[in-house]
Amino acid sequence: MRKTALSLAIAALAAAAAVVAPQASAFDLVQMPGTYERPVHLSGPPGDPTRLLIVEQPGVIRLLKNQTEPATTYLDISGKVQSVEDTDGGNEEGLLSMAFASPTRFYVAYTAGTGADSDVVVEAYDVNAGGDTADPGSADEIIRIPHPVGSNHNGGQIQIGPDGNLWISIGDGGGPGGDSDGDAQDPNRLTGKILRITPRPGDTGYTIPAGNPYEDGGGAPEIWANGLRNPWRFSFDRATGDLLLGDVGEGTQEEIDHAAAPNLGCGSNYGWPWFEGDSVLGSGTEPATHHEPLIVHTRDENFRAIAGGYVIRDTALGDDIGKYVYGDTFVDELRLYDFSTGTSALTGEDVTTLSSFGEDGVGRVYAVSLDGTVHRLVHETNGGSTGAPDLVERSPSCDPPPGNGDGTTPPPGGDGTTPPGGTPPTTPPGTTPGPLRGPRILAATRRRQRALRRRTAFVRVGCDIACTVGVNGRLAVRRARFHLPGGRVQVPAGELRTVRVRIPRRAARSGRRALRRGARVRVIFGLRATAANGQQNVTSRTVRVVR
Repeated sequence: MRKTALSLAIAALAAAAAVVAPQASAFDLVQMPGTYERPVHLSGPPGDPTRLLIVEQPGVIRLLKNQTEPATTYLDISGKVQSVEDTDGGNEEGLLSMAFASPTRFYVAYTAGTGADSDVVVEAYDVNAGGDTADPGSADEIIRIPHPVGSNHNGGQIQIGPDGNLWISIGDGGGPGGDSDGDAQDPNRLTGKILRITPRPGDTGYTIPAGNPYEDGGGAPEIWANGLRNPWRFSFDRATGDLLLGDVGEGTQEEIDHAAAPNLGCGSNYGWPWFEGDSVLGSGTEPATHHEPLIVHTRDENFRAIAGGYVIRDTALGDDIGKYVYGDTFVDELRLYDFSTGTSALTGEDVTTLSSFGEDGVGRVYAVSLDGTVHRLVHETNGGSTGAPDLVERSPSCDPPPGNGDGTTPPPGGDGTTPPGGTPPTTPPGTTPGPLRGPRILAATRRRQRALRRRTAFVRVGCDIACTVGVNGRLAVRRARFHLPGGRVQVPAGELRTVRVRIPRRAARSGRRALRRGARVRVIFGLRATAANGQQNVTSRTVRVVR
């Protein structure tokens, strides 16, 4: 056990939300075969004890079968994934994570584009017969989230929740410090949030599941919770359904947040940038809906990039069952949090340059290193690991905390009533705090279009209130992307207007060749609606191009 790390943790006790206790874990780490290129996540098909899928940041997923065989390529989408070398965001781009909806279908999250055209994209893929490879031509885009400010703070964890829906963590957009653009507290932007959506089975796009806090208006309906800086990794407890989330801090503190089932933090405000951990930044009074962190670590402990982990439910891990394992990229030694005592303990087990934790299809827990290695948590005496119960199935109960849960009104008090560098929408003095009305986008289009014949594709757009909708498009041909100039249209409440995008000759030729070869060609529309009060909403629609 590293005495220096322990003494620093005890010295920072007053600033930490959890006491650090000098107790050892019961698990050992066993390194899995092979080395990998910047691995950042790990998963496995549900119920499958033989297949381990290792996510490499440059855009490749490797299959390690039976934990003994040489790893093979499961899926390669490196041609569409934003290259780390193309940006200056501190290595936070690329292929970020994956999650299985079933043994035959899974989702990936990755960054695409650069600069103002940067997006976080979630796609679905089908697994080929036999289960050892995925079909790269089966990609269905589920959601595309504009991320134009900076190439960092992408978040990027995706998980299937206990309700069967897809949960997504998205960072505040990066760029200048202190969330100067106000994304994390803006209820009409998807950045700086936890999102909850229902992908359409075997198809593109998604619907809004019942119970989301803004499903009836007041903010983007995809949002579940706000006030996050860079929620890199989160997980659900298999036994309870609780949500555990690690949010990377800026200059002083790192935090782990805990949202118990069945509420799961619905409508909660995790505080950024008014709060960093339990440190007040932008105001002397906490937001009415502030969800306080469970665990806080400081720069004095060398915590600089926290990696949220998993509650251990592997039945072979003895005394560690029910404890939460987590760590930090800049701190080698892993930690365990004990919910029964409220203490966090050093484990004596090191993983250098920790990037992530992950569970395989039967709930065994792994730690992943950017240095290229993957380690499984096993019992220290027998090395065995039999797996864990399936994730408990339940629907969350959305009962937002009282007060301005939309984040539109900063809390009163002191000289700093708004976050540093940012000015979210405010409520005039003397009025009752309440959500500013944001537009809900209405969109309709033919799901299949012969767009290459006249070199145009169309979508009908509008909002539930009067708005202006900006439309742009991209033609997706295999791994290539062609920008399609669109336009803007003003639409009265409840009406739809047709907007067409023009397909350049070069893009059309490429699309025709691809169709002749049997490849899939799509037009992806990006839609941004702006209401008269300045509130915005974004979404996307995808069209299959046919001959």
